[in-house]
Amino acid sequence: PISSTMLARSLRDSINVPLVLTYHTKFDIDIANAIRIKEFVLTREINVQKDTDEMTGLKNKGALTREINEYLAHASAGKGVMFLLDIDRFKSINDTYGHEAGDRAIIAESKILQNISRKSDVIGRFGGDEFVAFASGMQNTADVASLSQRINAELVAKAKELMGQDMDIPLGASIGGVYVPQHGDNYDELLKLADKM
Repeated sequence: PISSTMLARSLRDSINVPLVLTYHTKFDIDIANAIRIKEFVLTREINVQKDTDEMTGLKNKGALTREINEYLAHASAGKGVMFLLDIDRFKSINDTYGHEAGDRAIIAESKILQNISRKSDVIGRFGGDEFVAFASGMQNTADVASLSQRINAELVAKAKELMGQDMDIPLGASIGGVYVPQHGDNYDELLKLADKM
């Protein structure tokens, strides 16, 4: 039998170039696999960070736009409601109680939305005190009205908890909702329409 050393010498002599044979040990392979796994995990973490609003932990504007557009692009997507929500008199919170209180109100609103949403819903912070939510399958106007009332009631309760029961800012959330496909199936058009509601 021909040994690997003999084969290497034969190859080296036939091409007249030094030949280096590399042997990979189990240790080398384990290190390479560990590096690949670490790169995969870091890539996922970076993708999550680029899609996440830093203050609330919800999806950010870019992730919202992409995910809702992906849903709307499928012909079989079906029905749903897209909501645009913003905190009424948010500027008054900042002016009266400070920006830290405003940040706490935004975080509270995000937690309310997380608590009432389903796994299939897409929710995120659009920017400032504005949030977007897409509830697939929802079409019943009574459900939409009930959801809006619940969001407002919980926001007022949480604001009083954060800023004191004597808080007298008439706080609430303006919520515009549009139905898919009745009002359309284009994200930008739906968003503009929801903003007018």
